[in-house]
Amino acid sequence: MHKWLLLLFLSMLFSCTQDEFHEESSILAVEGWIEHDKYPVVMVTKTLPVGSKTYNTHHLEDYLVKWAKVSVIHNRDTVVLTGKYDKGYFPPYIYTTSRIKGKSGETYKLLVEYEDLFAWAITTVQDPPEIDSFKVDRCVGSDSLYQIKACMDLTHHRTDYYQFFVRVGAQKKQFLACFLGYLDGSTTDSLVEFPVYRGREVGVHNGSTDYTPYFSLNDSVAVKCCTVDRMGYDYWKTFVESEYLSGAAMLGTTINLPSNIIGGTGYWFGYGSTTSYFIIKDFSLGGF
Repeated sequence: MHKWLLLLFLSMLFSCTQDEFHEESSILAVEGWIEHDKYPVVMVTKTLPVGSKTYNTHHLEDYLVKWAKVSVIHNRDTVVLTGKYDKGYFPPYIYTTSRIKGKSGETYKLLVEYEDLFAWAITTVQDPPEIDSFKVDRCVGSDSLYQIKACMDLTHHRTDYYQFFVRVGAQKKQFLACFLGYLDGSTTDSLVEFPVYRGREVGVHNGSTDYTPYFSLNDSVAVKCCTVDRMGYDYWKTFVESEYLSGAAMLGTTINLPSNIIGGTGYWFGYGSTTSYFIIKDFSLGGF
């Protein structure tokens, strides 16, 4: 859920190739989701136009959209979401409402209107997944880092797609997509121990020594496993691959992220989700 900077940075990758690209206008970049039995959350920005103009981080807030009309339509009901600042997310401005919650199997349409820009998408909330247990083990060769594994029985759910998210710390609201956190249930047998890696904070480059995919002693961790549709699976898989390639030395990425947003870019996904909370201790939690 930290794609905003990635979208901006991918745009900037082309700024030195003005002989090949014509300057284009900004379009809406939407990051939105609605989970079973939870309220919708939507973040709206504008993409940086491709061209010869240079940008610095002080101007990026100009592309944060604070006055859009964001609506969710379910059956015949239309609910307009309220925009508000929220430091628990990045960017720190979201659209949400307490007037509607997601329900598995139900379809929800998102409409975003801002000035002369208009974008929309449709998604269906998936059934929540089942996590049997978690295993927490100390990493080999380390006295301070720990590895988390989710134990799942996929015998009867082999056609489902999954994406894992992690939040570390009690003060944050936003979950980060786990590195290599996507799972195609059709490729598994039955019992799975799936590694849950830490997400990468915004602004921490892939090659930075400040990032580790593992967890530290006494970390307060929330692990969210989401059931997603095929579009959601393709999006997060491509996102992670793009994030990985952008951190390779002397290797940029021009991977286009899949999108179900008509008239813009980004995503509007319906998740079935299960969230587990625990503190990393110096012992293993039971698995299968």
